[in-house]
Amino acid sequence: MGFSIFRRKPVPPQKFAARRASAAKSPGTIDGELDAFTEAGGRGRGLRLEVGASGLDPCIEQVAILFAADHQSEARMVLETALEQGDAPEACWLMLLELYELQGDRQRYQDVALEYAVRFRKSPPTPRKDVATAAGPQGGRRLCGQIVSAGSDSFAFLLASSGGTEVEIDASQLQRMDFVSAGILLNTMLALQKAGKRVRIRQLSHLVAALLTSVGIGAIAALETKRN
Repeated sequence: MGFSIFRRKPVPPQKFAARRASAAKSPGTIDGELDAFTEAGGRGRGLRLEVGASGLDPCIEQVAILFAADHQSEARMVLETALEQGDAPEACWLMLLELYELQGDRQRYQDVALEYAVRFRKSPPTPRKDVATAAGPQGGRRLCGQIVSAGSDSFAFLLASSGGTEVEIDASQLQRMDFVSAGILLNTMLALQKAGKRVRIRQLSHLVAALLTSVGIGAIAALETKRN
């Protein structure tokens, strides 16, 4: 199948990794965010979403990094190229559909949704019409909106015990999270694990789930993506 709507070529994953390692690191760049993340929570192991012996699928990890840094256009280019090449995993399709929805590109969403249905022989995700814009908990253990530059106590509300060993977190209204916040969330998940809690984060977008997987949260909490 052809994707003539996909024109520009992004940086290949291997070159992207090399560039990330050698670039001058400063606040406001992807490299700066990675440094800040390392200080906040450290890099863990990824165990979900197209995980093999080497970790996350390179395309998915590259997109997770770009999206966390709010480089949506670059993330979109990576995904469009992956689909054009014809061997992209299903997660890449779902991440691209989510990006189109966030950017309000209804025509491209419809075009790729149709191709998705033909390729995978199932219905594409149903777009959400109402997207939260405010971050923070709303009525219990819930992550909402865009969470960026979280402080050390930003997720303290998740530690509030209601008895039992199960902790369920609703992420259905979570749009984006940056690396700093992911590092803080990782520390919170480790604290819950130490307290003997089993954590489930449900209704995640595929874009955010890829980030949480890449920082190691998938190793200590069950990550559930949104269903169609």
